[in-house]
Amino acid sequence: MQRARSCMSVLATVLVLCVASRVGAQPTTVAATTHVVSDSVRTDAHWKLDRCLGGITFGAPQKLALAFGGGLVREGMSEHSSDYCAFGAAKLGLGGARGSIGFAQSKGPNGSGLALSADVLRTFGAPLGATRMRTYVGTSLHVWPAFGLGGDIGYFVRLGDANGASPRQRHIVTWSVGFGF
Repeated sequence: MQRARSCMSVLATVLVLCVASRVGAQPTTVAATTHVVSDSVRTDAHWKLDRCLGGITFGAPQKLALAFGGGLVREGMSEHSSDYCAFGAAKLGLGGARGSIGFAQSKGPNGSGLALSADVLRTFGAPLGATRMRTYVGTSLHVWPAFGLGGDIGYFVRLGDANGASPRQRHIVTWSVGFGF
């Protein structure tokens, strides 16, 4: 029971930090300034440091999880062009924690896009479909078709097996669905 309260406390803290960063954070420009020609078209795009993903998900092995990431963001030239983000992200859930680096592309004003990431996953608690208290490495494909709704699917391999260790759950497929990627 104490462990569940501890995990919920950590999740609540991460959620508060995500909301606080949304309210007060200002992006930092890394490259040249943008010249606005009209309300929807700019003459040059640039890379800037900013948050580029975050949300709440449910899946395996992390169960209920909060995700937050930021990095170098390049906004498209117009409202209907692609935005790009080279990101680092953290995802903390009831069944594990994951750190990721990757590259994302979002398209148009409807919040659709996709990303590919390299990940390190550490399980704890009672993860869905994975060995408890173990480290996995893998890759994930993240897809959100519209309005920030979407999910991800990944393939991971368990690290640090001793000779003769059980092959059960050595290779796992992860998944999650959620909002706000």
